[in-house]
Amino acid sequence: MITKVKKYVEQFNMLCDNDRVVIGVSGGADSMCLLSVLLTLREEYNLSLFVVHINHNIRGQEAKEDEDFVVNYCREHGVHVHVVSKNVKEIACDNGWSEEEAGRNVRYQAFYEECEKHNCNKIAIAHNKNDNAETVLFHLLRGSGIHGMTGIKPQRDKIIRPLLNTSRNEIEKYLEKNKIPFHVDATNLLEDYTRNKIRLTILPFAEREINTKAMEHIVSMSEQLSEVADYIDLVTQEAYDEVVHENQDGFEIDLEGFSKLNIAIQKSLIRKVIFLWVKQLKDIQEGHIMDIIALMNKQVGKYIHLPYGLIAKRTYHSIAFSKEISNKSHESQELYYQVTIPGTYELESCGYFISFELLEYKNSMIIPKNGYTKWFDYDKIKTAVVIRTRQIGDYLQISKQGGKKSLKSVFVDNKIPSDLRDKIPLICDGNHVLWILEGRTSEGYRIDEETKTVLVVKADKISTDNGK
Repeated sequence: MITKVKKYVEQFNMLCDNDRVVIGVSGGADSMCLLSVLLTLREEYNLSLFVVHINHNIRGQEAKEDEDFVVNYCREHGVHVHVVSKNVKEIACDNGWSEEEAGRNVRYQAFYEECEKHNCNKIAIAHNKNDNAETVLFHLLRGSGIHGMTGIKPQRDKIIRPLLNTSRNEIEKYLEKNKIPFHVDATNLLEDYTRNKIRLTILPFAEREINTKAMEHIVSMSEQLSEVADYIDLVTQEAYDEVVHENQDGFEIDLEGFSKLNIAIQKSLIRKVIFLWVKQLKDIQEGHIMDIIALMNKQVGKYIHLPYGLIAKRTYHSIAFSKEISNKSHESQELYYQVTIPGTYELESCGYFISFELLEYKNSMIIPKNGYTKWFDYDKIKTAVVIRTRQIGDYLQISKQGGKKSLKSVFVDNKIPSDLRDKIPLICDGNHVLWILEGRTSEGYRIDEETKTVLVVKADKISTDNGK
């Protein structure tokens, strides 16, 4: 085991003499194996080790027992240990994240803070070969592109993953042979999270019923795709240097050069431009990319609205990317509230109290069907929830498959008089409209089997009874 890990470490130059390494240790099998391996290599590389343990405050007494176990083990082996205690459920609700996303953000923030505090140059994470295969399947089933299929990287920035070439079975045998204790996180045995379903059901089924080396083949495929992705990135950068021009308003892609590129490079180039502009790609779907490419054959002046308030427009010689400019500032809008949850807002102009609250969703719950109480999947909300009137670029998702329609088209279809359209209250997430008050809601926030937290929005008429 040690020999295998050391060879993998050397292959990617993960460790050097006198490295100062932060280690994420939960107390589970993987992280205890990682800690043991690094303790074994400590003298050879003259390593300084600093353990960080995160208590997510989700599992009560069990989490406290994990914390005590890690602290005691580190003290027995002469390793500095720092415990970080965070209420991950509360952080998830406050930021509109899933608990998995919140937990990950908390962990990596703690690792980097510890790294800075002790002047460390490496952060060791206990991802293993099974984790890699599960990640590839997770991205595949979620509809990821080629980069999502490349799996977990052995090394990135300060992050190193010495166990990434080691299977969970090998780890468990190593711990048993060397009598190294570890704790089992009970939540890893529940199918409440998507990754757990892959770990507990899908991957074991594939290995049992289809091919015993299914995991090995998935990881091998991801490594091959990583090589392909690296090549596409290289060619994309060359194309970027040739056909993309930056200006004060955004980016322009020269059509003559762009039209000569292979379709794979065209797609990759568009994603690169969008990422450089807004620093994220989470909501950019294949349909958006194809719509942008289709602008090549549209007449000058045609444009499309994209997530993150972007516009792609056909000009005489290019496709130009810019930020949408609203015809109304927040200050000039008749109605504008950035929502605090829980909270209640009085809309005198339309005679409503709008209230917001969060509740933990359970599959047995009955979703209200009345017109004045709406439930939305809180984890799908990307930005701050706002009550306001319409802006340029507003839209609704009108189908489960992701089909969208501009708010203007919705108003036209429903024969809303033009003089009333600027007065109708909207509940919005950026330019995505959750609910047109007294009208339709977006399909993009529908409650489903993955829902953990519900945003409940109630619209109550303001009483006109003066004798109350």
